[in-house]
Amino acid sequence: MNWEIVVDNSAKKQLRRILKKDAERILSAIEQTGMRIRTGNRRERIREQAEYTLEHHLKITSPKMRQVANLLRALIIALPGVTEKFGKSGIYYRTTKSFARLEFRPTWIQLLLKEAHYSGDAKKLIKDVTSNDWGYKGMIKLQPDSDIDYIFNLVKQSYESTL
Repeated sequence: MNWEIVVDNSAKKQLRRILKKDAERILSAIEQTGMRIRTGNRRERIREQAEYTLEHHLKITSPKMRQVANLLRALIIALPGVTEKFGKSGIYYRTTKSFARLEFRPTWIQLLLKEAHYSGDAKKLIKDVTSNDWGYKGMIKLQPDSDIDYIFNLVKQSYESTL
């Protein structure tokens, strides 16, 4: 019979503290029986196992917002040298540096941009989120009626700032 005892580092330290001198002998005996003791942070193991995909993010939002997201994605991916990465909090776009991120909400999409101000933002859609320390300084709230061409021009300026 194979057994596996999974403890994090703090539990292993606590076990050693409680058992003091007997801990090494007990741990050695456990290992000799064929049981494995795996230490490490549970969150790290979960993070390593999680895979995020386009479908994972799109299912969060409404069908109308899926169309908006797919249209904007197609325009961004068409830019030369852009890579798309799916992460826990959203979809990242980068060249040599990240320039945009899409984060999905049930009825809208948060678009984060590298800078808080761009010369092409005559409508003043970009909200300054510099103080949030997200690594992105500008945010746009995408809704079903958003002007995708106008927003893509702002994304393109963010893209060009990384070249």
